[in-house]
Amino acid sequence: MFQKKLSWFFLISLFTFDAVLSYWAVVYKGAHEANPAIKTIVEAYPLLYFVTIPGLVLIMYPIYKGLSLLANKLFKKVSKEIIEKVVLTALVIYWILGNSSVNFLFLAGHRQLAYVWYLTATLSVIPALVCSLFVLKKQNTSKT
Repeated sequence: MFQKKLSWFFLISLFTFDAVLSYWAVVYKGAHEANPAIKTIVEAYPLLYFVTIPGLVLIMYPIYKGLSLLANKLFKKVSKEIIEKVVLTALVIYWILGNSSVNFLFLAGHRQLAYVWYLTATLSVIPALVCSLFVLKKQNTSKT
């Protein structure tokens, strides 16, 4: 479990890595964006990949707050601070497995079809959720 500032640093670093690599892949390697929400616009104007960095922070912050609030309601014995750290760590795990892993594969020379991104983005919820629930349940029972 990371400190909150370190987790945000990791997330923003991953967002930046993904934006830079995606820009490079589209502009210099003829790759195509897999995310349908941004595909059309970033393929036409690749510099907009760099707008996704603060955009992702603005999207992830309410997700982080919402998940923290939900976890606070479910795990009443666990401190707010620990819950926020666990949620941020889960978001880092999710992002590495769900998004950056596809970019690492591309960097290693493996071109993936768009469905691989959908699959990793969906399946990466499982390890992030399992790790979070394990830690929170353990913390919740140890506070008796």
